[in-house]
Amino acid sequence: MRTCIATLALVWTVTALNHTASAEDGERWLPITLEDGSQLNAVLADDAIPLQTQYGLLAIPSHQVRRIAFAVRPSAEQAARIAAAIEALERDPQAKTTLVQTGEQALPALIAAAHTGRLEQAESIREVISAIAQAHQGVALVRDRDIVETAQGTIRGTIVLPALQIRTRQFGLLMLNLADARSIGAPSDAGQPIQWARTAKRKAQPGPGHLSDYADRIGERFIFEVTGANKGSVWGTDIYTSDSDLEAAAVHAGVVRIGETGVVEVEIVAPLAAYQGSTRNGIVTYNYGPYDGAYRIRKATQQLPVRLFQWWQLR
Repeated sequence: MRTCIATLALVWTVTALNHTASAEDGERWLPITLEDGSQLNAVLADDAIPLQTQYGLLAIPSHQVRRIAFAVRPSAEQAARIAAAIEALERDPQAKTTLVQTGEQALPALIAAAHTGRLEQAESIREVISAIAQAHQGVALVRDRDIVETAQGTIRGTIVLPALQIRTRQFGLLMLNLADARSIGAPSDAGQPIQWARTAKRKAQPGPGHLSDYADRIGERFIFEVTGANKGSVWGTDIYTSDSDLEAAAVHAGVVRIGETGVVEVEIVAPLAAYQGSTRNGIVTYNYGPYDGAYRIRKATQQLPVRLFQWWQLR
């Protein structure tokens, strides 16, 4: 596959060097949509579009381009503000407002953080993404890569230039700043859902009673169906020893009530030096010293009531 792609890149590069778009060649006039909704028709004036992909740098001849969907390109100041707001999301109410106002520019960073962050942060991020999508009539476009479409196929990557040269009938040659551009060409008919909330897609397993057999799988998360009960023994608060009864711990943590069946998400965490007991929701838990297994529990993530779409469907 890599050999084929490399050969294709070489053919495209040679073609681009021996071809310049001109009126005699039958130029392709394409609609350009800017971030503010403005539109104009133009011809791509560069010989080729340099696209960095997982297979290397491809030079795609401009005259072959049918469509380009541009990734968001926040400025360094915007990127820093987005990162700071995500980091402060759990402690600063203003951070959510900042991210929602930033809109689609913040989505790639938010989804990356949801995949790698803590459970608590992921829940806050889901709320922000839902709010952004609602502001876009229930559909959020995740523009994390540039996508270039030609008659030969669709390729995903990053255009390495900050701007492309275009020629317009009204203004002649112009430089199109990619940070200001949304797309070139007509959008495709459909998108692909992004399955970023992976925990919502996993099938729940029957509750195992306790998590002793999972104690060495620190950092992993599991989805269980449990029925809340006041039975067995539980040690700890919020973080419980791995031998604590899961159904009682779920009630103590507030994710199900006694007698209620629900789907919970359990994260195996590093053991604590000591566990503090407490009384919550009719469940009494106990103090304990060092123990070599621990978990925390929360209600499993449900799918967002919105759709997250990649910019264009890859065919």
